[in-house]
Amino acid sequence: MDVFESISGCRQASATLFDGLDRCGLDDAAARRRSLLPGWSVGHLLTHLARNADSHRRMAEAAAAGRTVEQYPGGPAQRDGEIEAGALRPAEEILSDLRASESGLLATWDGLAAEVWSRDTLRWGSQPWPLAGQPFLRWREVALHSSDLGIGLTPDSWSDAYVDHELRRQLAALVTRLPGRLAVDVVVTDRGWDVVVMGVGSAGPERPVTVAGTARQVLAWLVGRGTPPAAWPVLTAWPAMP
Repeated sequence: MDVFESISGCRQASATLFDGLDRCGLDDAAARRRSLLPGWSVGHLLTHLARNADSHRRMAEAAAAGRTVEQYPGGPAQRDGEIEAGALRPAEEILSDLRASESGLLATWDGLAAEVWSRDTLRWGSQPWPLAGQPFLRWREVALHSSDLGIGLTPDSWSDAYVDHELRRQLAALVTRLPGRLAVDVVVTDRGWDVVVMGVGSAGPERPVTVAGTARQVLAWLVGRGTPPAAWPVLTAWPAMP
């Protein structure tokens, strides 16, 4: 998937998010309600999405100027502080902030010269990261957190393009998240995929545990959303930050 497909996917995911927010008529009480993400309210999540958009815009603008900047200048402490400070604002202000941040990010990406996408930026301190990989990370943030808000958006709201691309990435990393010597046979029923993954240290004598479901069901299990069938293995924590 190239950078422009990711930008298009991000734009679509944002439209889905704002449509959902418009339908639910978010007010101050709803913004204070607990989200489906432990420890965060709806206001926390929406503020996080706004500040995350700003962070991506800053990195893109720096790359265009031939510089690299950290995603969050003050590190996790600044990130968390800004989310806490913004979560208790009136719902109208939170929504306006998110719309402006998302619009600013998309406009910045649209205005970048082609050669800028070949440059690196920094993610989480000093971790080098290709700028061309950033739009997919933003797409992931919007898609997943839309389903964390509890406003009627679920994994069924994720686009087919997002599901297919993310599922491939998560299946490739599954080997590091299986407990002990476990092996699993992942059957993605609506894609015709059948993948056997053996945990680190598995010698392969055990019969694999079958995980069979649609692409969205399997992906939701992999990224820790929803409640999977009891027979499906409990994975170690997904390493992505919220």
